[in-house]
Amino acid sequence: MATRRWSQRFPREVDNGETYTIYYTIDRSLNFNRRRIEEAMEEIESHSRIIFEPRRQQRCFLKITKDNGCWFQGLNECRPRISLGMGCSEYGTILHELLHAIGFPHEHNRPDRSNYIVINWRNIKYEIGIAPISSYQKYLAVSGRSETTLLLGSGSVLAHESLLGTGNLTHDSYKEKAAAR
Repeated sequence: MATRRWSQRFPREVDNGETYTIYYTIDRSLNFNRRRIEEAMEEIESHSRIIFEPRRQQRCFLKITKDNGCWFQGLNECRPRISLGMGCSEYGTILHELLHAIGFPHEHNRPDRSNYIVINWRNIKYEIGIAPISSYQKYLAVSGRSETTLLLGSGSVLAHESLLGTGNLTHDSYKEKAAAR
């Protein structure tokens, strides 16, 4: 059965033992990093019922490209994309973007985040393209989703550094730490 929206491919709860296949392509410009991308996919496979397979003829698939920056786009589209541009070749960054592709939000967007962290709204840096206020909003809780019962993990690959997007990055050592993943 073809599904138009990527997010509709995965059920809210998986309890029947069924596996879910994600078909993907990796742009040739990422051949130097292909093995690291595949290792991140294997990590997800080892902890889930998701299987990554190279695309053959499938209409809907995950496209992994080398554009500007590190991002995932298109959860509600048939052909979502991950960009692994300059500075995005670290294993943790690749895993981070793949987790977004299967529906995981950032830790600071979880509906229960206020139980674990405080966001200093006045300290968010407002520059074009940097930390828009909407990126700090909570996602609405969805009934039955297990993510609302997990403890928020500051060491999670989906948790951004505490100073990212703030006006606090005035000392070089802080800038280096925030830029590293």
